[in-house]
Order: sequence, then C-alpha cells, then structure tokens
Amino acid sequence: MLSRVKSEAISTEGSSGLMPAGPALSLGKLQQFSFGPPAVPFFYLAFVIFFWASSSLHTGMTGELASPLSSDEQSWWEAFFYNDPIRIYTNLFYHLGYLLSQAIGMPGSYLGYQIVFGLLLWGRAVLLFLIIYRSLPGSLWFAFTAGTIELFQASDWLTNWLGQINQHNYIFWLFLSLYGLAEAFRAKRSTVKIILSIAAAIALYLCMWSYEAAVTLASAGPLVILLGGKLARRERTTWLDGICLLIYGSVLAWYTFKSIEMYIVIGATNSYQYSHLRSNFSFVAIAADFIFNLHRSLAFWTWLPGHLSAPEIVNGLSAAVLWVAAALFARRSHADMAVPAPRTLVALLLIGLFSLIGAFSVFMLLDVSRSLMRTQFLSAAPASLVWTSLLWLGAYPLRKNRLLGRLAPAAIVAVIVFSGAAEAYHYGALYKDDWSHWFRAGYSALLRTVPDLLPGTVVVMIAPEARAPASEDLWFDAGLRLAYPQVRVKGTLWLANQKPITGQDLVLKDGNWVWQKKGIPLGQELIPFEKTVIVELNDAGQAHVLNEVPSFISEDPMVREAYRPSSRILCGAPNETALNRYEMLPVLRTTDCVKPAAQAIKLTRASFGLDCVRKSWAKPFLRLVTLGNETKRIQRMCHGLSRCEFDVVAGNFDNPLPACGQKELAIAWTCGESSQLHSTRISNAFDKHVELSCNAPD
Repeated sequence: MLSRVKSEAISTEGSSGLMPAGPALSLGKLQQFSFGPPAVPFFYLAFVIFFWASSSLHTGMTGELASPLSSDEQSWWEAFFYNDPIRIYTNLFYHLGYLLSQAIGMPGSYLGYQIVFGLLLWGRAVLLFLIIYRSLPGSLWFAFTAGTIELFQASDWLTNWLGQINQHNYIFWLFLSLYGLAEAFRAKRSTVKIILSIAAAIALYLCMWSYEAAVTLASAGPLVILLGGKLARRERTTWLDGICLLIYGSVLAWYTFKSIEMYIVIGATNSYQYSHLRSNFSFVAIAADFIFNLHRSLAFWTWLPGHLSAPEIVNGLSAAVLWVAAALFARRSHADMAVPAPRTLVALLLIGLFSLIGAFSVFMLLDVSRSLMRTQFLSAAPASLVWTSLLWLGAYPLRKNRLLGRLAPAAIVAVIVFSGAAEAYHYGALYKDDWSHWFRAGYSALLRTVPDLLPGTVVVMIAPEARAPASEDLWFDAGLRLAYPQVRVKGTLWLANQKPITGQDLVLKDGNWVWQKKGIPLGQELIPFEKTVIVELNDAGQAHVLNEVPSFISEDPMVREAYRPSSRILCGAPNETALNRYEMLPVLRTTDCVKPAAQAIKLTRASFGLDCVRKSWAKPFLRLVTLGNETKRIQRMCHGLSRCEFDVVAGNFDNPLPACGQKELAIAWTCGESSQLHSTRISNAFDKHVELSCNAPD
C-alpha cells in the first residue's frame, strides 16, 4: 500500500543518495534560482541534445516512407490520417513535421521531422515527471530521476531512427492522457474534473487509434493513479472520481468494440497486424519471451555495443556529467530533495514491475516479440520506475553513511545515463550513415543525372549491392516518388550482379512492364517499355543514363529498339522539395532531354465528388471530399505536358462510395504563364477517359 511521502529527504536521515538536504551553499547570483518543477523541462531539453540531437540531425527516413509520400500526394488535411481504421492517427506527427518544414521555408526537408522527434522525446519525459510529481506529494527529486532514466532508455534497436516517430507519438498521447486524469483526480471543482477527464479521454483516443500496444497500461494506469494518489494525499475517492474513470474508460470500451469488429466480425486477416500474429502460444514460449524483454529493458549494461567509439564515449560522459550537474544544482539551490518513504517505494517498485509486464503484453502476441524493434519503447517508463524505486530503497540502509548515501544512487543513475547516451549515439550514427551513404547518396546521384521526368516514366536503377539505395523494391519505388514529387513515376531496382532486388514489383513481359501489385500503384497495370529510363550507379556512387538496354533485362530486339531515354527526361532542374529532401544543390540538365511544353498545364483546382458528404470506413467521422488530393494527382499526371490524358479509375482517384450519389469530376487549369482559366466538368466520371489540352477550346 502506498503511504504518505516523508516530508524530509531520506538523504538527511540518509538517502536521496546525492547530497545531504541541508541549507544551500552561497553561490552568488545562482542562489536566486531554485530547482523546482519549472526547471525540470529545461534540464530534460539539455538531456535530449545528448540523447538524440548529437548524432541524429541531418538525417532522413530510409523506410516507413508512406508518411512523407502521403504528405506529398494528399491535401494538407487528408495527410494527417492513415489508411488503417485502427491506426488512423499514425501519420499525425509525421505530417506535422512535414508542415513544419514548409513553414520554415524548406519544403520537403526532414528538419521539421527531426524537431518533432526531439520534442516528442522531451514531452514524454516531462509528462512522466508530472504524472509522478502531481500524484505523490513531495516527490520532486524522485520524479525528476524517473523522467531522466525514461529519457535515456536505449534498449530498442530502432532508437533514434526518424522513421519511428509514431512510437513516440502514441506514448506521448498515453502519458498526456494519464497526466490529464491525474489532474482531474486532484481537482476540487466538479466542472474542472469533468473538463480534464474529457481532455484525457481525447488524448487517449489519439493514443489508441495510433498504436494498439498501449491498451494494457491505459487500462490499469487510471486505477493506479487514482488509488495511489488518494492514499498518498490521504484523500477519499468520490463519485466524481468514478465519473472521471467512466469518461476515460468509454474510450477503451469503444476501442475494444472496434477491434473486435475489425478482427472477428469483418475478419481482417490480411491486415499488417494479423500477418505478424505468433504461431506458438504455449506458456513456456510466451514466458521466455517476457523474461527476454524484461531483462533487455532493465539491464542497461547490455545496451552498449561491443566496442565503444570515441564519439560514443564522449557523448555518454557528457550526458552523465550533465546529470551530476543537475543533482548539484538541485542540492545547492536548496531544492526539495525528499523521496518517498520505504513502504511507498516498495509499492512503486511493484507498480513498475507490473507495468513493465503490461508494456510487453501486446507484443507477446506477435512473432516479432524478440526482435527488439519497436517492442522496447513503451517499457521505458515502467523500467525507470523500477530502477528509481530500487535505487532509493537500496540507499535507505546507507542513510548513516554520508559518503555512500550521497554517491551510490547518483553514480548508478550516471551509469544508466552514460549507457543510454552512448548507445543512442551509436544507433543515431548508424541510421545517419545508412541515410547519407546509401539512400540519400543514391537518389542524389540520380537527380543530378535525371533532374526531371515526364509522367508515367519507369526508372530502372542498376546498382552494386554495396551502393543500392534500398533493400526492397517497395522502398526504392517510394524513395523514387519522393525524389520526383511533382510527377507520377514508377521504379524498380536491379543489382549489378544482374539480379532484381527483393520484392520485384515490375516484370517485363511482351514489351510492357507488368505491375505485380506488391508496391505502390501507378494507375495502370501495363506500362510500355518505351517509357523507360535505365540508370546505372557505379561503385563510386556516380550515376549515368544507359543508352542501350542491358541483355539481362531484355534481349528482345523490339524492346531494345523502343528504348529512347532522352524522350522521357525533361530538361531543367529538380523540384525544390526534392532538393531539400535529399540535401543537394540545384543542377540543370539542358541536353539529351525534352523541353517542357511552353504551354504546360497547371492545375488550379480539381475535385471528385466535392458535393458528396461520405463516411469512410477508415475514418470515424463524416467529412467532405477534399480538393487537394485530386489537384495534386492530376498535376502529377500532366506535369510538363500541354496535352494530358488519363482514366478516372482507382489508383488515380479516390472512389466515392455508391451512397454518395453523383461522382462529378471538376477540373480548372491554366496554360503556361497565362492567367486565363480553362475548366471542364464530367458527370458520373468514374471509369471514364479524360483529356486536358492547352491547345483546345474549353
């Protein structure tokens, strides 16, 4: 049972484990400042620099590219939502990063994503501190320590990979919901309680519909915070507290219903989640996986790589020194260094252990439960609670030994901080190297050689395995579309050993590229080979266009005769978004290319079923079909052309549901630099052929 927190620091009687909680030493002007709750976010911000920013700035995404693609190809509003009914808010913070880059004048840059990533790390630590501090009176130093350990957790192999923004996204919303509930339980006025509970429920909704792993902690957390906080403050629970729980719990009940509906009633056996369901559900196998993950999360000494590089050591030591400086500042500014009493610490330890088990409970259903990829992030907070409780419990018997009472807990926390910062630097540098020397290098070389393309072009890249910018055809194609955001293209990757990369999505048959339906559609399943550009990447990372078709791609004389790469390459420079995305200087191609039409089509507005309000199965609310999607899609199909043809089919457009009634397509465009507006409207347009021209009358 949780007991009241002692008013005096254990270290005085012996043990915050840092320094005795006596009068502050005189430090001149520094004495004017104090280590209180307002100072905590600033220390955490400094910690984030050593955990993340020291190695992860100027990096990008080499996988999980659906989010930037969605931001490129959908309207600013639609791109917030992910096309999965149970993970609809997965894209939320990715797209915020995209919009932030646009706001600072660098469209396409990953700088906005990097800022969002760092702020999510910071926000998680601050919210964990607030949950503990506001639930347990006088727990400032305990809460600060727990937040620090949580921030420096580095047990997951995907630590500091920019593609994992969503992992920090759902944990941020989980902590925000629990903090809102903690404040609701503390509030005295019924109106404030209800408002805070509704806010907490909204945060929980955003959490659960981003990622399902939080369901166990979201279910148990409110009861722990309610009962533990009330006991610590010696308050009684009231019927209003029950109303708060009911409001919060209604979100979990709705989520449970929607999950049952999706996986059992509808039978979503082709979903991504279902594809990773484990086959062995024996008790021994699951228990072994639990032990494996619990050990990895708590055993900070196992996080470190076999050999530490000099930058990793420097980064780890710098972070550890900053932690010690924070402790000294707290003590010398006469901060409240009190920590919970032993009985409370035992209760917190048990809560931490059970929460740690809960953090892994959902992952135990998967065949990747031991992968150490995405599975460890949620365990950071429970693990920090376990370690902080153990440290203060271990220091309690040493309260009469001032030296050990001061140094032991602080030293262990410093080692945890060192391990986390060093390993975070290791992973950050690893993913930065993948980005810089393979992914970014490959596409930058391609853009320097082929800065722009006509719509519908297929790019075949032939690269040495050591230089290949992607490990699968899906990710090569996604990276290609990000390199040419203004035009619709399709790509496939071959290795220099004359073998296609894993997951080949285009197969050449009878003079046409045939889409294998493994990756992103182009809007047509057959693409004539004459629309192909073949680019070879050499061992030095330089690219050049091949003027002849390699025999291992095709020996058909008609195919080889049809190959005219210069007829598909547009003269000019890469798109500004691509330049920012791949961090390259502008280049200009003027030879062996096609000049863009002087009267090229420029879309100003396009809509498909605009007047139709529809309810999409992937979105839990009614909405209007937006303009941005269709405008961007048609412009990408007409890029650089004065005459453009396309079919209104799935893959090119969203298909309004039958209940929407009329499916009218409305398009408005200008020609070249002219301001004269052209327009067309087509009723019941789905499955129809459309032609736009700057040489024909309206």
